[in-house]
Amino acid sequence: LNAEGGYSPEGRGNGLLNLNIKNLVVQPAEPLFSVKSLTFTDVTAAINIKSRRLDIENCVIDGREIDGTMKGSVLLREPLESSNLRLTGSLKPEKTLLEELGKTMPIEAVVGGSMNEDGEIPFSVSGTAASPSYSLNQ
Repeated sequence: LNAEGGYSPEGRGNGLLNLNIKNLVVQPAEPLFSVKSLTFTDVTAAINIKSRRLDIENCVIDGREIDGTMKGSVLLREPLESSNLRLTGSLKPEKTLLEELGKTMPIEAVVGGSMNEDGEIPFSVSGTAASPSYSLNQ
């Protein structure tokens, strides 16, 4: 974790945050299709902090099941669940994840024909942290 600047819970702050997380395991409260967890070997993000707004300038995700990139913004609000999300990016599922998803439904039903020839799927997330809206074909 490398940060320049500062931030307070009251929303006063600014600066740049370079975040690096290794070996992160995400377990959804309810399994996502048939996937019980995702393991990310490396997550790197460059974030610009402006008061209560976090601008994610670049986020690169390397994982066992999925890779991806993301950018966008988060407008922090109290309570945090009401924070606004505006994120876009692309996901590249590994072959094993696609095979696992294919056991419960056709892959075409999951990605909706949005996967490009490189195997990447564009996505967007909007709404609040408590009730986000997802799209797999921007």
